Amino acid sequence: MVSGNDFNNTVQLVIGIEESEGESLFDFTVRNHSVDELLLVNDSFTWIEKDLVLERYDIALIKLAVDNFLTSIESPDWMGIVTELRKHLRWEFD
Repeated sequence: MVSGNDFNNTVQLVIGIEESEGESLFDFTVRNHSVDELLLVNDSFTWIEKDLVLERYDIALIKLAVDNFLTSIESPDWMGIVTELRKHLRWEFD
């Protein structure tokens, strides 16, 4: 929910391997920063564990952050990919 300058939303992603059937659900929280976290936010967003912390609610920034994170992942197998995804995303099987 976005209310004024405060927001805290769950985003769900459906991720799978192109050449295979099936996919898994992953989610993360998008929220505004607290006063203590203000210095941690750079380039208008930062990941803090499973939270994407933004200065302001901005769909383009959310997409940019997710794209940057997903394109940084490299692994030869699905479980390696899942391990990397779980750095910032909650997996449906956790």
